[in-house]
Amino acid sequence: MRRKVSLAEVAAAAHVSPTTVSHVLSGKRPVNPETEQRIREAMQELGYVPNYVAQSLARGSTHTIGLIVADISNPYFAELVKGATEAANELEYNVVLANTAFNEVREEQVLKQLVSGRLDGLIYGAGAPPSLQRLRAAIKNFPTVTVDESIDQLEVAAIVSDNYEGGRLMGEHLARLGHRSVLYLGGPLALGTSHSRQRGLRDGLSSVCAGEKPEVKVHEVFANYQLEGGAEALQRELEIGRNWTAVFAGNDLMAVGAIQALLQAGLSVPGDVSVSGFDDILAARLFQPRITTIRQPACDMGRVAAETLIMALEGGVPLMHKEVVLGVELVVGESTGPVAVEVRQPAEIQE
Repeated sequence: MRRKVSLAEVAAAAHVSPTTVSHVLSGKRPVNPETEQRIREAMQELGYVPNYVAQSLARGSTHTIGLIVADISNPYFAELVKGATEAANELEYNVVLANTAFNEVREEQVLKQLVSGRLDGLIYGAGAPPSLQRLRAAIKNFPTVTVDESIDQLEVAAIVSDNYEGGRLMGEHLARLGHRSVLYLGGPLALGTSHSRQRGLRDGLSSVCAGEKPEVKVHEVFANYQLEGGAEALQRELEIGRNWTAVFAGNDLMAVGAIQALLQAGLSVPGDVSVSGFDDILAARLFQPRITTIRQPACDMGRVAAETLIMALEGGVPLMHKEVVLGVELVVGESTGPVAVEVRQPAEIQE
């Protein structure tokens, strides 16, 4: 086995004292940039691996943060995790990942485990808190940044995309195609993203159709941000009877589920119904027809969340109650088109 290189050997190679090497590793005291560069080059040449356990005991830090997400099987959250872990690794922090699968009981268990463990801070992107009271108690005096969802009653930093603007852009797009009655397929009611995207949709439709009679209509139904939830919600709406010509799903997975339900009912997309989503995950790009969607920067959101938390932990920037909003853009695919002349029902097709 290869012999482990000592801190003293690094110091000798860089012609500095072991204390100076320790200062570079801990970051507690400033070191001349040229000296620090010489030390890091010596570490690389010798293959020195820092003993983070010993460092953690010395400074009361583990150089580890927790990251909670709602659904790691959703490519959107996978991108968010990628951004967060890449940023953390660059800043020499480890990440402990937990997946709640939108389950409140599981989320409460995960919160207790992470907060009671030896972690320096937490990135919270789970989306289904057991309750604000329990969440607030779990992270009391524990550095926390929320990502993807902003929780107004929680006084922490939040990294989100412009959900309202995404809904508005999609509303304008559908209105310009002639759609005046849209089914909004939102996520869980408790989540702010669901309401922000719905408000944006209404305002976007209204801005294009201002003064028209009759006024535009938005029909609302809420599901679980998962493919099966989108399909089931759409099936139920078709059974009630269709008086809408377009569907705006709160995320791409539900959009895929909605398209599957429409095709199974004998309706064509976008011939009979236009369908759009939110996120621009890989599945939306590969699906046929290519889904019209709102691209939000999941990877960048994860990266900014990790950098914000770690900079606060390192003492560089205070962790304040603020919201950082990243921009979104409309991506037009083949799943949306001009409004159909005739509103066909599944029953008519089956007959």
